[in-house]
Amino acid sequence: MGVFFSSFSKIVPLTILWFTTQVIILIGCIPFLIVFECISPKPTEPYQLWLLLAAYIYFFIVLLIYLFFATRWTFAIALIFHRDLSGIGAMRTSWEMTKGHFWGMLGINIDISIGLFGLPMMMIWPAYFFQYSDSRRRLS
Repeated sequence: MGVFFSSFSKIVPLTILWFTTQVIILIGCIPFLIVFECISPKPTEPYQLWLLLAAYIYFFIVLLIYLFFATRWTFAIALIFHRDLSGIGAMRTSWEMTKGHFWGMLGINIDISIGLFGLPMMMIWPAYFFQYSDSRRRLS
């Protein structure tokens, strides 16, 4: 078949890995979205404020759980390509490789995330702010 078609054998494990991650995110977000659908845009009743607080606490807990799994599965994509593992096998091997190195890997993942998303946002935000500020309207 050739070299071109041999790379398609990686699609199934990557799809399994992607699907597993999306299911975890979806399960975590459904209750959060239901709460936000139930309360009004400007919550004034005490029960709505408590619901909102509970939703934010729940979201924070789900975020911590997601960070845990994302950190433990950091090497899964590389293992699919490098060692020709299946999706579940790559996740299992990545889990074993990060055992005992969780906090260091979490720090590296946070640093990379800040570099990829935080720094560009810090550069873009002032332009957005000044575009819509009142000072610009006063000049014209």
